[in-house]
Amino acid sequence: SSVRDNTYKIKKAELSGLRAEFGVLSRTEEILKSRDANVQDLLSYMEEKKGVSGYRSTQTTLEKVSTMKSEIDEKKEHTLQDMSKAVEQLKKTIEEKKMTLAPLIRDVRPLRQQHQ
Repeated sequence: SSVRDNTYKIKKAELSGLRAEFGVLSRTEEILKSRDANVQDLLSYMEEKKGVSGYRSTQTTLEKVSTMKSEIDEKKEHTLQDMSKAVEQLKKTIEEKKMTLAPLIRDVRPLRQQHQ
């Protein structure tokens, strides 16, 4: 029973330490969030003061658009590769059909000329 009591005390102390750490981390998060808001306000003020109001939001939008364009370009590339494969397969199939039909066409030409 003393081993169990000892284990309980150790785990209780660990839990207490984790709760304290959680409290510190939560407070740190609150402080950082409030500082972020202050920094955002300061940046907005400085943008307005320098005559470039909205620069950050425009920059963010441009980054999003650039990312979307990259994704679309990648999809286009895959589509073009798929289309190229399909064209090559069609060329191959046509060539095979030509090879199959060539002897038949050679046999039919003289017969056609005889019946004209």
